[in-house]
Amino acid sequence: MRRVSVCAQDHPGRPQGGACIFELASVPVHGPNQPLRAYRLDRVLDSHYFDTRPRQLCQNMILMMESTVPDRSNDVAVRIARQTLAKQEAGYAGDVQRLLDAARDVITRCGTDSRPRVADIVAAAGLSNDTFYRHFRSKDALVAALLQDGTERLVSYTAHLMGKESTAARRARRWVEGVFSQTREDMASATRALLWNAGAIGADPASGRHAHVAPLAALLREPFADLGSADPDLDASLVTHAALGKISEYVFRGVTPTRAEIDHIVEFSLRAVTTDRVTAPDSNSTE
Repeated sequence: MRRVSVCAQDHPGRPQGGACIFELASVPVHGPNQPLRAYRLDRVLDSHYFDTRPRQLCQNMILMMESTVPDRSNDVAVRIARQTLAKQEAGYAGDVQRLLDAARDVITRCGTDSRPRVADIVAAAGLSNDTFYRHFRSKDALVAALLQDGTERLVSYTAHLMGKESTAARRARRWVEGVFSQTREDMASATRALLWNAGAIGADPASGRHAHVAPLAALLREPFADLGSADPDLDASLVTHAALGKISEYVFRGVTPTRAEIDHIVEFSLRAVTTDRVTAPDSNSTE
């Protein structure tokens, strides 16, 4: 029980203009989360006089509510729900990976002769159309995801190469070698097919074929700044756009750049950020 002093107009036994002390009985309020608890007036315990004439008169009954939300951040129900969601998330991630792998294989197999249908990709993954559309709104969305996945792999590989070098010029060379690895014979067919399919997406930077520029350009920012670039962000973006355009040309021609061409591309990139001509450093190791 809780006690509270309130003004109670017209309550039996209360003198005119007085106040009463009531005993409140707890009344649970049922609901999905039971966030509130109401109280009803149980009985009058005491009353005394005071002047209430200037104030708004109170009602005979009062509903009081207080927050009763318990800390359920780690109770049994929440833990079981988290376990269920974790299992569901793992299952969804597995489905998405199967769709990505199947799409990559089917797109590479089709090459530039035809664009695969959703039904082809779903069949290769051994999943259903419902599963496909649970994760992707369209085939274009799947192709955009493949571009993003490929970009993240390329960024990781290129960053690994750059991390082996101690000078800015050599890190810039490693960057060129890393991104142009997409033109190697063992990778060119998949790169070519994916770029050809990505051509139908458009140029939306949020989900289209240009979304891969920024993370690759970010790798060049620090080396370019160390080399004295007045605007390393802009220079890195310009060099990245130029490099990716040249990569596209190489893969659609079906050729791989020679070492001399790689050297020239490195020199071009370094000249973009330095006032004097910089000779491209030689590579002491091959990957």
